[in-house]
Amino acid sequence: GSTSLDVTNTVNPTFNNATPGPYTLTYTVTDDNGCIGTDDITVTVNGNPTAVIAPDPAEVCAGVDLVMNGTPADGSGVYTTHAWTNTGSTSLDVTNTVNPTFNNATPGPYTLTYTVTDDNGCIGTDDITVTVFVTPVIDALGPIVECESYVLPAITGADVTINAAYYDDTQLNGGQVVSGTITQSGTYYMYDGANGCSDEQPVLITINPLPTVTNVTGEGTYCPSEIAADILVDVTGSADWSVDYTLDGTVQNATGSSSPINLGNAAGVYVVTNVTDLNCPNTATGTQTITINPLPSAPTAGTDSEYCNTVPFADMTASGGAGTMTWYSDAALTSVISTGPTLAPNNTEGTTIYYVTETLNGCEGPESQVTITVNFCTITVPTAFTPDGDGVNDDWEILEIDQAYPDNMVYVYNRWGNLLFTSVQGDYDNNRWDGTYNGDDLPVGSYYFIIEYNNDENEKVNGIVSILK
Repeated sequence: GSTSLDVTNTVNPTFNNATPGPYTLTYTVTDDNGCIGTDDITVTVNGNPTAVIAPDPAEVCAGVDLVMNGTPADGSGVYTTHAWTNTGSTSLDVTNTVNPTFNNATPGPYTLTYTVTDDNGCIGTDDITVTVFVTPVIDALGPIVECESYVLPAITGADVTINAAYYDDTQLNGGQVVSGTITQSGTYYMYDGANGCSDEQPVLITINPLPTVTNVTGEGTYCPSEIAADILVDVTGSADWSVDYTLDGTVQNATGSSSPINLGNAAGVYVVTNVTDLNCPNTATGTQTITINPLPSAPTAGTDSEYCNTVPFADMTASGGAGTMTWYSDAALTSVISTGPTLAPNNTEGTTIYYVTETLNGCEGPESQVTITVNFCTITVPTAFTPDGDGVNDDWEILEIDQAYPDNMVYVYNRWGNLLFTSVQGDYDNNRWDGTYNGDDLPVGSYYFIIEYNNDENEKVNGIVSILK
């Protein structure tokens, strides 16, 4: 039953059969006498155990443990020894010869051999190639804090492929690819993988909105005595805020923990340029102007004057700038008499002080004063005079007539009604009647006179004046 008996050496033939089973061998010896001797022997051929390695195919990521399972093919588990060998790897853990752990950080193919020896001393072997795939290692990123938006950068790391991408959730949760510009805060995930080997790194991205200036208010026009309203800047964002602006071209800054931000109330042109909150800066616009108009000077109010109550008064005239003149009757400037550049004094006996101010661009300046004195004036018309050249009563003197009645006219007639004397209007004191007519002395006697006051009432008086010697 065996064709593997090597009879080339008849003394010590070699038996070999690949098929297990009992085989009977007969050994025959013939001596020189032709005598024959025989012996039979049964050769038992045991089958070799078959070593089986799992998993197959054996694939693992670099640096990851792979537990190898070695089992005899018949599943009996009856064996004397196990042995593992490997090529190019020193990481095979043979402390457990049944299920050693394979781990290698370097990608590549590695050949493992599993050897089983059974109780009969028969040996079975199996070879397997373990493929170690590269594992990408992604560089950590963040946390990221940006204003308004964030452009996702390229994913970097060791052995990162061109397929590395950002996702809005983990791969386990079915994350979707995101790219480009991020405008929403959240946790994103960097993922890269191939051949079942991957790396996933979370990155927290916080997108803060830009602060804004929504309104700038407070401009106005004021006088020096008034308190100007503050320039206020309404802002959005997260406290605290800082507002950059210029005041008449000079760079300024104001800060605050609540909106609006107060820029103050100094005079000038306010131009808002930037706003910064707790997280972000932003450009801004807004212009407001506070104007403080100067006070006009006290006007020139005219000359203090004294009048008789019988005469018309000259108007008081105030002069100054281009504003409006206001006349008051009291020093506190509470009782307005009139407005305009001129005012006629009232005909009230005694001393009256008038106050006048100028108002320009809504601002009233200091006052000036005019004092007007009104006297009660009467005239005395003498009934006789003595033009004899003695220096006493040589002309007809009518006291205070020019002061009391500045437009007066004096006429003197003889008893026949002939006009003998006419005065210069309003200037009688410098042209008194001296008792002559055409340079000749008039005789002693009585003469008729008419005095026209030429006042508002058109009053006049007449009577007799006598020349005495």
